[in-house]
Amino acid sequence: MASKSKSSKKGPRGGGIQDLAEAGQQLVAGASGRAEDILRRARDSVQETVKTLEKRRGEEMKNLTARLKDVNISVSGLERRYQTLEKRFEKQIKTLSNRAVKATDFEKRVRSLEGEIRRLAGLGDRPPVAPSPPSRAATSTRRARTTAPTPPPTS
Repeated sequence: MASKSKSSKKGPRGGGIQDLAEAGQQLVAGASGRAEDILRRARDSVQETVKTLEKRRGEEMKNLTARLKDVNISVSGLERRYQTLEKRFEKQIKTLSNRAVKATDFEKRVRSLEGEIRRLAGLGDRPPVAPSPPSRAATSTRRARTTAPTPPPTS
């Protein structure tokens, strides 16, 4: 009770309001200090996260660049192989077409020589060769035509 009597001695306006004001200022100062501390920690956390992400982005860019380089190397190798195969293919087609022309010329020459030999031997002309059997496609078309029903006569 002695403390009550002391505060009442200070007067009706005296220490009570001033004590409240000082306590309020201390609370505001403490809260402000805690807020600044929280803000500093948040800023540090964000900066650390940004640094980590930038580092990761740099590593990923390096990896992607390396992969792109590998893909470019592979594509250029495939292009070279394709060009080589294309040249070989063109060469083979040319060779085959030249052979086909030579084979046709050879057959004509053989027929003419055979005819000459027959004439000199007195055998006469070469007997006609039987026509080769038609291909499957031609045979099936011919069958389809012959087996198709004929339309009834119109009057």
